[in-house]
Amino acid sequence: MVASLLFALPALACRRAALLGGVPCSFRLLLELALVGVLMAATSAARTLGLQRAGSSAVASLLYTEIAWCFALELLVLRAAAAPLKLAGAALILGGAAPSAVAA
Repeated sequence: MVASLLFALPALACRRAALLGGVPCSFRLLLELALVGVLMAATSAARTLGLQRAGSSAVASLLYTEIAWCFALELLVLRAAAAPLKLAGAALILGGAAPSAVAA
């Protein structure tokens, strides 16, 4: 994660004309991108540590709740509706994980 940030941020700084479809690349935007990267690395480290300390592999099925949180955040923050194919895929994944979570 750190290596990708070290390579990506200077590349973004060099292309100040257009980022993400014409959005100007400012220092604030680069700082926000860096903070998102740090939060993603912290989330990954905390998830790995939690899975290592868990007494059972049933905890892994709780990670599938990320899908539901993504849909909720997409609706609340981005104000975008989930496509029917996304909902079907999420239902398939969550439906497959539910029996193992209940059995444990």
